[in-house]
Amino acid sequence: MNTTIDRKEIDFFSNLSKEWWNLDGPFSSLHKFTDARVQFILRNVVRINNKANVTPPLNGLTCLDIGCGGGILSERLCRLGGEVTGIDVSQKAINVAKYHSSKSGLKIKY
Repeated sequence: MNTTIDRKEIDFFSNLSKEWWNLDGPFSSLHKFTDARVQFILRNVVRINNKANVTPPLNGLTCLDIGCGGGILSERLCRLGGEVTGIDVSQKAINVAKYHSSKSGLKIKY
């Protein structure tokens, strides 16, 4: 069976699993870039749903975070009211995401 899964990439991110939530670590740029990703999502949700004043803004929406890693974007979407599912090929990253979301009191399906 053909696959686009890159074992070296999975191993690279799996080996950094303890760093996902270190704001000054190797994923610091991803944490900063997530602000732009969230703004993009919110702009388009408002445009598509034509509901500018819904609070929380993702209330009632199902969100799928493909390649969620340690859950950085998944947690932000959940805090904005989304019903979030995160998937990733790295089990270590998923374990970090599950642990962090649980510690944060967020209900995210990984």
